[in-house]
Amino acid sequence: LVGGEGSELKPEDPVPVSRLDGLKLVLPGRPNVLRAQVEHTLERKGMSFHSLVETDTLTLCMDLARRGVGYTVVPACAVHYRGFGHTVVWAPIRGMFMTWALCENQARSHSPAVREGRRLAFDTVAEAISLREWFGVEPAGTAVSKLLAKGG
Repeated sequence: LVGGEGSELKPEDPVPVSRLDGLKLVLPGRPNVLRAQVEHTLERKGMSFHSLVETDTLTLCMDLARRGVGYTVVPACAVHYRGFGHTVVWAPIRGMFMTWALCENQARSHSPAVREGRRLAFDTVAEAISLREWFGVEPAGTAVSKLLAKGG
């Protein structure tokens, strides 16, 4: 959850989903996976979804939230320190998660450009993980191991 200066959000202090109930939100318009997740989560919990502004870009959502126009919900990777990290007031939302996956078309795996793109993507993600630049990010194997340890 990203807000303006006076929102008192802190990365080390997760907020409950109920904090979004009736909050004036700045989110991408439909169709958008993140917006759908927020809408459906609030609907399932009997809470009110209030869209104040619809934008086409994450950057505009973040900028409007920073200016105090409303709040936005973005993946934690959007506020990492190479991006907005030091200038954004934000907090994780307890119980809301997003899983990212890199998929490759097997019919194009032979292409040098596809292989290079895969290598660059994996190197970039590995570097961000090792430098701890993404809040809450875990490699898939780590997340699966945790689930299995819990009996999930």
